[in-house]
Amino acid sequence: MNGMVRTVMGEIPAEKMGNTSVHEHLTSAFSITPPEFIRDEQEFAIEQLHKAKESGLDTVIEVSACPRVKPDFIRYIAERSPVNIVACTGFYCAPWFTDEEKSYSIEQFLEHMLYEAEYGIEGSGLLPGVLKTGSFRPTIQPCEVRSLTAAGMAQKMTGLPLCVHSSTGSRYQQYLIEAAGADMEKVYFSHLESPTDRENRTLPMQIDYIENTMKRGSYVSINGFCYPPYLDPNEPAEMVRQICERGYAHKMLLSLDWGWEFKNGKRNFSYQDRENLEPEVKARNWAFLMSYVVPFLHGYGIAESDLNLMLRDNVYKLFG
Repeated sequence: MNGMVRTVMGEIPAEKMGNTSVHEHLTSAFSITPPEFIRDEQEFAIEQLHKAKESGLDTVIEVSACPRVKPDFIRYIAERSPVNIVACTGFYCAPWFTDEEKSYSIEQFLEHMLYEAEYGIEGSGLLPGVLKTGSFRPTIQPCEVRSLTAAGMAQKMTGLPLCVHSSTGSRYQQYLIEAAGADMEKVYFSHLESPTDRENRTLPMQIDYIENTMKRGSYVSINGFCYPPYLDPNEPAEMVRQICERGYAHKMLLSLDWGWEFKNGKRNFSYQDRENLEPEVKARNWAFLMSYVVPFLHGYGIAESDLNLMLRDNVYKLFG
């Protein structure tokens, strides 16, 4: 992308992204916000982004492909946010495809992404700065194979970075995307720290698995800090520590994947509403990355120079 990054408010040099969380959602996850709550949700997101900026966060990568964020919705937030916002185009996982999308050919998936990359999300002129794809189960569904293949092709044709939801089946995902011609230096996989991706692998085996993903050129984003099933942040922190020791800090990214959904007319934070949680966990929001996770990792033994790579330098290379 010639060193420039597409944000909702226009292009900026990659080095202006600052501390970046590469996998976030500015709208309710897996649910459609009722029309009467849309403005409330926008104002809530703006409030939280101000808190994030105060904590030291400068940019969020918005990767909501289900439900897709409407251009006017995200533009309203971006105009009032002190944090840069990068929007996405693409698709999520088969259970959230429409019936029509489940029958899409590779060419139809590709056409959608290329159209929005050129003309903006829904033809609005709001250009996406990242592509999104993924799959849901260890056995990747045929429609997901087509979507993943199309995403790899779109990455090659547009040069945009590609975010992959990878809680399962990431090895095959990487194969499909690479076979489609994608530049693997522009692809990052999220959630590889999650046990759902391990397929019965032990922690040391999963760290090997992550290393092999990085060896093929891709980045890996770790977000499971104080997040189910890791309400205790020590295990993902141990993954980060060992990966750094193996010399792959230059292939690691950080994020939170924080979000909510609307249930029964109110905003619901799922696990954060449980009883007997530590105050830090109940307070998890976009500011949590800089205010809690980064200090925790530093205290766990992660060098400040490596944390700077994960939050800034690696992001500049990936998005620039």
